[in-house]
Amino acid sequence: MKAILLSAALALSATATQANDLFKIDTELKMNGKVVSSTSAQMLARTFSQVENTQSQAYVESVTMKGDEVIDLVQNRVETGYGFFSSAYATGEGKIQLSYTMDYTRLLSMRRKPIEGTAAFIEIPETESIINAGYAVLTRGEPFTIRGGSKHGQWELMVTATKI
Repeated sequence: MKAILLSAALALSATATQANDLFKIDTELKMNGKVVSSTSAQMLARTFSQVENTQSQAYVESVTMKGDEVIDLVQNRVETGYGFFSSAYATGEGKIQLSYTMDYTRLLSMRRKPIEGTAAFIEIPETESIINAGYAVLTRGEPFTIRGGSKHGQWELMVTATKI
């Protein structure tokens, strides 16, 4: 949600453009050198584009026991995936101004914690989230790359914007 709000604020800053300009935005996200997501979207100038590829997985959050019997099982969901939110417009110099937010969450592990004396267990998801927001002035069709890292590895986001 923070990513969407930040990108919307960046998109509102775009001014002085042709309302009928159409852009194609291509993205590729790599984690530790491996492509984990690739998207392509078209949008009108000064509009807000949102491309998402997310998954949801259920896990056992808590268990209520009475003796050896499970009497209540509470499940929750962990959301993982990739989102790219952007706005673009053409500048007077033939370049493309792009405001964007990238959000990526991955499941690192799902640890099972047994409930002593029973066959029941709870699950503890461990996730990593990467959020990157920015503003770039691009030459049409030439990609720009942003790199970063976390305790679980290196990431690389490549974005190409083309006026069509």
